[in-house]
Amino acid sequence: MPLALSLSLVVSGCATRSPDFADSVASEGDQYSAISDKWADGQKLVSKGEKRIRKGREQIKDGNENISEGEAMMRRGKRLMTESEEEYRLKKEF
Repeated sequence: MPLALSLSLVVSGCATRSPDFADSVASEGDQYSAISDKWADGQKLVSKGEKRIRKGREQIKDGNENISEGEAMMRRGKRLMTESEEEYRLKKEF
């Protein structure tokens, strides 16, 4: 019986993907199913964590770009304001 179960798991696993640790533990029987489930939950958390890290890094990059663009806009705006004030003073003098 265990051999037939193992064989069916190996055959069905090859059709879709290679077996991982959870598959191996699960094939040993119900007594290990909690361990298998725990490992699979851990694998899901690792995957979600990696996605969050990638997303966070993208957001940081976007944020840094926004800061740079905002600072450039402020410099240009202040320069325009200063130029306008100087032009106004020059026109009032004449």
